[in-house]
Amino acid sequence: MTKNSDGWASDVKTGIRLITVTGVALSAIFLLGFGAWAALAPLASAAVAPGVVAAAGKNQGGPASGRWDRTEHPRARG
Repeated sequence: MTKNSDGWASDVKTGIRLITVTGVALSAIFLLGFGAWAALAPLASAAVAPGVVAAAGKNQGGPASGRWDRTEHPRARG
């Protein structure tokens, strides 16, 4: 038994060094592995698919069309 009067409580390990070192090491391995993959992965082998982008709504007018006056804006006050 221990000389302390705490009984079993004084025998309980409370250090967090092992779990901290393990967590930091695993995080470093993951980040380094991800960084290596990101740096070395060939971008030319990406999945390429043909397609068309089309607007689904009535997108006629607006500031880019040149037919839109600032006074026609729904929030314009005048």
